Amino acid sequence: MAGVEEKSSSAPAVDSSRKGSYRFGSGKINFIKPSQGYPNPRDALEKPPAGLVLDYAHGYQGKESYGRGNMFHVKDPKSDTAALVYHVAGVGVVQDTLARKQKFFQEHNDDITCIAVSRHPERPTLVATGQTDPKDTDGKDMPKIYIWDWLTMKKIKLVPDAHWGLVLRLQWSTKEDYLYSIGGEEEHQFKVWSLKNLNKKGKKGGLKNVLATPTCKEDIYGFTVCPYAVSSKFKEEFLIYGRKKAYWAGLQADKKGMSLKLKSILFSLMKEVQADKKLLPKAVLAADWLPSGKFVVGDNLGAMYICHQTKPLCRVVAHDAMIGAVIVTPSANVITAGNDGHLKRWTVNATSTAAKANWGTMQPIAFADNDFEFLPRAMAYDSISKTVFVGSKTCQIMSYNMNDGKSEILIDGHDDQVWGLTTCNKDGFEHYYITGGYDGVLKLWDCQEKKIVDTYEFHTDNPKNRKQICTCIWSEDGMLVAAGSEDGWVYLFTWFESRALELVTEYEFPVKKGREPEGCSYMRFNADDSILAVAHMDANLYLFSVAGSAKKWTLEPWRPATHRAAPTHLQWSDDGKLIKCLTRDYEVAHWMVDGENRTLRFYPHQVDPDDVNWHGDPLVAGWDVQGCYQSEWDGTDLNDITLTEDNNILACGDDFGCVRLFKYPAVCNKKEAHRIYLGHSSFVVGVEFCRDNVHLITCGGNDMAIFQWHLERY
Repeated sequence: MAGVEEKSSSAPAVDSSRKGSYRFGSGKINFIKPSQGYPNPRDALEKPPAGLVLDYAHGYQGKESYGRGNMFHVKDPKSDTAALVYHVAGVGVVQDTLARKQKFFQEHNDDITCIAVSRHPERPTLVATGQTDPKDTDGKDMPKIYIWDWLTMKKIKLVPDAHWGLVLRLQWSTKEDYLYSIGGEEEHQFKVWSLKNLNKKGKKGGLKNVLATPTCKEDIYGFTVCPYAVSSKFKEEFLIYGRKKAYWAGLQADKKGMSLKLKSILFSLMKEVQADKKLLPKAVLAADWLPSGKFVVGDNLGAMYICHQTKPLCRVVAHDAMIGAVIVTPSANVITAGNDGHLKRWTVNATSTAAKANWGTMQPIAFADNDFEFLPRAMAYDSISKTVFVGSKTCQIMSYNMNDGKSEILIDGHDDQVWGLTTCNKDGFEHYYITGGYDGVLKLWDCQEKKIVDTYEFHTDNPKNRKQICTCIWSEDGMLVAAGSEDGWVYLFTWFESRALELVTEYEFPVKKGREPEGCSYMRFNADDSILAVAHMDANLYLFSVAGSAKKWTLEPWRPATHRAAPTHLQWSDDGKLIKCLTRDYEVAHWMVDGENRTLRFYPHQVDPDDVNWHGDPLVAGWDVQGCYQSEWDGTDLNDITLTEDNNILACGDDFGCVRLFKYPAVCNKKEAHRIYLGHSSFVVGVEFCRDNVHLITCGGNDMAIFQWHLERY
């Protein structure tokens, strides 16, 4: 550091062989190589001596319009093995609810949009998952369907180019050798896929599409096939339901081939609806089949209809808010889950003209010290233990035991974009980490127990105007946590004494007259925690002196350092006398820090790595991470980088849903120099190694998934 101070007025003399540069977006990153430790071309190609194994996935896809009816309780008929099957981001998840262990299907290369579990006696362990249109550069990769086994997690079959836009819904036949799909086309194409070649390999093993026909233009929220014997002239009967309408459909087959007969369910035939048009459903959100071949549907008004083909037989006011999920149990009881917070169980009479409640929750389902809301999007049922599993719009999964009334959150997560991520430095708590999201919530996690430790929710008067947390950081001693928001606030928390996040002070950045507030983009404490640096989207670098103890702390602002473009990433020197920023115009700017006078002075030259030791995770641009930047990218595609405590392994996240692992320093961007891991389906905006050097935590921004990876050394 002394070398930097002495030479601040003139550029340091450096041998030309140590100078280098590379393209980064529309800019060029200039750097000085260290005199020792820069890999030679052969060593630069070495893969990292470690790999990643996905250990646990937090979150559940309940937010998007397609995130309905996407969770199933499954059991292997040959053993007692049981699990929940669902999806988050681009991963199919098989959850052992008792042992809190997960298995994953990771073949998809974008968001999984639908899932179906086979109930056919010849293939009871098969799962089908469909996805959205992948983010490929040439547009040739289309939405696809994978068929896989939830016991072995092995891929059975790929159905390429299944639909346009996305695969919206999937269903297995329980009687025929067919898989059914509905796509994201304007008229929502219905397709029938023959399974006769399911066990064949090679070109002869492709699934043949034997029917493709339009269904409807309205938004579709659900699609279900009748699992019982059909006595009519139809091979199969279906329900297709969504906005404004629900349809009964029959699949016919004759000498001319297959055809689909589609008819609207006539809710207007009910006397109550005729008397009051306001009772006509504006959306049908859930449905299931009764053993008689009749079926139950739930609407946006909380009403349950029992129907036969297109004719409604009765209307029951079941809930005070919309019915989000319906399931028929093996004993032919109907369980409904409503947005009023209640579960109810119903007995349907022999003629299906009435339903009577025989059980229900006494109080709305809620959990203390958690942001869970009971907004059902999917429901599964374990008939042995009498346990109901509910997937909520809040991207969480809970269970409720109908015998003893016990409930718990099985899968926690955020229900909006997840951008904030930090791992704990405190001795004994290196397995703790924190996430922050646009849902106005900070969550404290234990990656060993795979559970939430605490949830802190920012409360606002307007629920639509939630606090958007975009960055957070743990102090170097692990005692403080700082978080920054999109509307220009910095928050400081303690947590250790109570193992709960407690807000101790806050600071609002000034906003110039006539302008909107801008957000924080990155923050870092210096090595002794006396200063907090905040990169801000108003093109300033802000420093705060941090002082206090116990529950009394202050953030004392310095005069900001202004850049030509907003700083996006920060890194301190070990001694805290220098800080560098990467800005949005792809410049690495260095500032000399005078802690005594609380001033910053711009350092106009390249810093020699022989003179300065840098602290913590590196920037996303520099001599030691140049291999992380792929040649075809622009400057915004590389989001975050993290380094193990022993400085051997580096991980980065990018805009293509990839987590990449490199040997540090990473100076080669060729494919053979790193390992790639899929699972996220959106920008991987946060990557952080836990300080135990065992786990890597990644968050996928808009896919709302938080992944725990296990780092395996080779």
